[in-house]
Amino acid sequence: IVVDGLSWLGMRADTRVEQVDLGAGGINFDFTDTAQTGAAIKAAFVQVRDALWITNNCEQDATYYISRQIASNWERKFSAQYDAKTIQAEMAALMGVAAIKTSSKLTGNELMAFPLDSNRIRPVVGMGINTVAMPRPVYNSNYDFVVWGAAGFEVRTDYFGNTCAMFAQD
Repeated sequence: IVVDGLSWLGMRADTRVEQVDLGAGGINFDFTDTAQTGAAIKAAFVQVRDALWITNNCEQDATYYISRQIASNWERKFSAQYDAKTIQAEMAALMGVAAIKTSSKLTGNELMAFPLDSNRIRPVVGMGINTVAMPRPVYNSNYDFVVWGAAGFEVRTDYFGNTCAMFAQD
């Protein structure tokens, strides 16, 4: 949808969303890899978090959404050397992280983050959901309805182009 020359390309492609490369050209880390230690996962996650917290100067704590594959891997203990918290609990305790949740829309080595605050990212409804009955030309015509609506997201950036929305993938 394009309104007044503005469009929303989604979290995976929009220029107003910080895109973090988890592949060989970027951080080069797989958060779903069960062979990785808790310390290695934390070091890589800090790099991802710093894309918002330091590089984009996002002053609000962001909620991180991770795939179910990452969540399954992060249920392990952070360290086998002592009675440690889970990896997910360790990551959630970092500064700049409000919470870590799962999303069924993310798969594999994907995660996204944004603060749950309408000053930075918010849903925009261009038109409320509407249901209209179609005309019935004869008495035995079916009852048909058309449902439509226009909705999207608005990601705000500051004067310098900094954002508080991030998407990371291979």
